[in-house]
Amino acid sequence: MLKWLLLGLVVWLVFRYALRKPTVAAPKAGPAEVRMLECACCGVHFPASEALIGPSGQAFCCEQHRRQGPVRQP
Repeated sequence: MLKWLLLGLVVWLVFRYALRKPTVAAPKAGPAEVRMLECACCGVHFPASEALIGPSGQAFCCEQHRRQGPVRQP
């Protein structure tokens, strides 16, 4: 009797393991979004963390363009 009970338990465990649903891995986190700005002089887009702000509050991509001032109209 004990043999049949153990055999039944083993069969039940095998079927339970075989029929379980596969686990879905969590989606990988993508790169964080970066706020982009447009240079007031040349129009190139660049990350806001690299911006050089001119006297009127406009963003520039480099020191040369900041000194040159805005050429493009917003």
